[in-house]
Amino acid sequence: MDINKAPEISDVVTLSQSTMPLIVADKVGLKVRAVRQRKAGAVGDVFAMLRASIGSGAKSFQKELLSDVSFSMMPGDRIGLIGANGAGKSTLLTLLNKVAKETSGKLSINGVTHAILNVRVGMKFRATGIENIILNGYRLGYSPRKIRQLAEEIVEFSELGEQINEPVNTYSAGMQLRLAFAIATSVQSDILLMDEWVGAGDHNFRKKAQERIMKVLETSKGLMIASHHEQLIRSLCNKVLLLSAGRVQFYGDVDEGYAIFNQSSAQIRKMP
Repeated sequence: MDINKAPEISDVVTLSQSTMPLIVADKVGLKVRAVRQRKAGAVGDVFAMLRASIGSGAKSFQKELLSDVSFSMMPGDRIGLIGANGAGKSTLLTLLNKVAKETSGKLSINGVTHAILNVRVGMKFRATGIENIILNGYRLGYSPRKIRQLAEEIVEFSELGEQINEPVNTYSAGMQLRLAFAIATSVQSDILLMDEWVGAGDHNFRKKAQERIMKVLETSKGLMIASHHEQLIRSLCNKVLLLSAGRVQFYGDVDEGYAIFNQSSAQIRKMP
């Protein structure tokens, strides 16, 4: 894929005839319980550290990760999620993937979401490669026939051959990643969520991975991808959602969003 050339929306996303938003976030917030430690005392005093962490010295409080997040995703939208480290990008993707639930506001998702975040999450490393494929298929509710079809395609794409019948914990890191990526991208969905661009294996496999992602996008109505790669976001997305400290700083045109983000980043770099 040439990331210097922005494809037309119709080249990547199959547009729905419906005008119903895929995602509507209305003043969404997320708070989690955290623990503030009391000073543990002398360094090396293990028992004092434990008391400060879990005993009477530990005090819990609500930590706000997202606040007043509002935006809508329409069919055909490809949204780049941008912002500095710690801005809340991965947290928002986790919320949209229904791993966590908002603690304030309202989040409506109309369609099936699929997340390619950490592709190794959910892998059973003591099971064989083929067993991982079957287990994932059953988890998604696929029929045995559908699972067999997916298994053939996944084995071919991952280039594992007969090693698909070996335990995953005997694979090299590259083999594990190829299998996990092939499984993760075998799922069809309405809304695709991605955390950074997935690079797996050598140059040839990375090229295959990019082509595979583009095919996944063809069957998805919407995309949200978090990335620090400006050129990639510009090539894939028609909108950006700029987060800062868990809040929406801007949502809309890609050029305008990056102008705001790059200006604020430059000001931070100038600070003593």
